[in-house]
Amino acid sequence: MLKNKRLKLNLSIEELSIKLNIKEDYLRKLEDYPNTCDPDINLIIKLSKALKLNPVKVFLFFVEHIKKQDK
Repeated sequence: MLKNKRLKLNLSIEELSIKLNIKEDYLRKLEDYPNTCDPDINLIIKLSKALKLNPVKVFLFFVEHIKKQDK
């Protein structure tokens, strides 16, 4: 979801990581391996604003991936 939305908005990894003030490697991890990430609420809000998504949707994206990992 995150990567698709980023690409739809024509944002590069570099551009979005600068907007979020995070390393490019961590952004790649958030996009490709969300079940291994534990973003704090501030990052979820920044992500949702940058990607023009509902913050609850972004939060649930990570929760669902973590739940899948626990199974």
